[in-house]
Amino acid sequence: MNNSPQPTEKSGLKDDDKTESTPLPAPPAVSAPTNLICSFCDKKLPLEKYKKCPCMTTFYCMNTGCQKEHWKVHKTEHRKIQKALDSVKNEEVEEDDTKSGSKNKMAPPTIHRKPVQKEGKDECPICLDDIPLAASDFLRFTCCGKGLHHHCANQLQSTKSKNIRDHCPLCRTKHATSQEEQIKRLQKWVKKKKAWAQFTLGNMYEHGTHGIKRDMKRAFVLYKLAAEQGDANAQYDLGVLYRNGDGTKIDEKRALELFTLAADKGLAKAQFNIGAMYANGQGVEQSFATSREWMAKAASQGDENAIKELKRLDKHLKRTTTTSTDDKKETSSNTSSNTTQQEEKDECPICLDELSVDFGKFTRFTCCGKGIHKHCGKQLQSTKSKNIREYCPLCRTKGATTDEESMKQLQKWVKKKKAWAQCHLANWYEHGNGVQKDVKRAFVLYKLAAEQGDANAQCSLGYMYQDGIGTKPDVKRV
Repeated sequence: MNNSPQPTEKSGLKDDDKTESTPLPAPPAVSAPTNLICSFCDKKLPLEKYKKCPCMTTFYCMNTGCQKEHWKVHKTEHRKIQKALDSVKNEEVEEDDTKSGSKNKMAPPTIHRKPVQKEGKDECPICLDDIPLAASDFLRFTCCGKGLHHHCANQLQSTKSKNIRDHCPLCRTKHATSQEEQIKRLQKWVKKKKAWAQFTLGNMYEHGTHGIKRDMKRAFVLYKLAAEQGDANAQYDLGVLYRNGDGTKIDEKRALELFTLAADKGLAKAQFNIGAMYANGQGVEQSFATSREWMAKAASQGDENAIKELKRLDKHLKRTTTTSTDDKKETSSNTSSNTTQQEEKDECPICLDELSVDFGKFTRFTCCGKGIHKHCGKQLQSTKSKNIREYCPLCRTKGATTDEESMKQLQKWVKKKKAWAQCHLANWYEHGNGVQKDVKRAFVLYKLAAEQGDANAQCSLGYMYQDGIGTKPDVKRV
């Protein structure tokens, strides 16, 4: 059955149409039509050929004049019925939301998108092949809105017949001879809310072509209207405007969303832009692996820029993988050597038992750097021999009698980049033991010792990050 579109109506209602007291009529039940009669001329209609109003209450013959004349009388009733239908649909949606509300309280609100107008088939009428998605890869006629391959259009222009060259091969309309005439034709399609027309006019405003003055704000609005209808080219160009801040504020996250919408439809340049944003960390966390995935999608469609960038990414990923494996080998060898050194040193020379990791449970001599259990140290101090009490039992160096002397001995080990010495000196600066309190210097020394794997320095550095002492608070680092 042939259904013709209802004549367009204005959004505002007249004063006569506003009925507050009268209730809205119930939506009509849909049933198979029998014994149809034209609502205007009262002619009997065949079941095979007739027109019907979208409200499903009136039927017309194939004469368009009947529908136009009857619309003057029928429009008020039509609006009321459409309101009733919309209210019923909204109630059904609300019931579904209330049922699923207990389960999905934290779910984001559902976005009701505008109905997408179906465009004509994206098929070239000359060669019957699919028309490419990118707007720059084919020609669009403003007379009928149909698309044509560039090579097919060139073949038509190369014919000898002037009638074929000067007229549209599809609707047989004469080609526009001036830019003003072409824009007028395009504006008719824009008024009909065709996405391709909104995008084309927006492109003219963006670049200032076809005699139009450049206006980025108007281009932004037209791109947005076309993008809401799902036009991939408009989504891409709108994403470029958001990324560069042309006609609107810079919003890289919104640009990435629009590029993704266009890329999912198969637009190669949108896929390339997503790959570039991931490679540069623009509006998203940097990821060369994700960048390569998008570049590969664009390169598979023959995008030259994507092919070049894909080669560069492959070289970069090879370098990073080789360097990372080398670093892992070096770190593993360094850690193994460091652990062996610590295992040799972390042993009490008196009782030959292993020293605790916590430096608060043993005493470290600043003369030789050796450690000794505190109970073993007390036994040494309880001896009667003054020679044993005043000299180191390991290197036989006389013990420091002042804080300055012990500081000098400790600084010698710090210069040798010993982690335990850096941690001890940092502890003194943190609490002001024998030196003036300096939290920032303590933070630096703790950091140096922590990088060498000293557990006490790592713990103290974590507390400094937690409390914001000598640095800014950083929970992740803690």
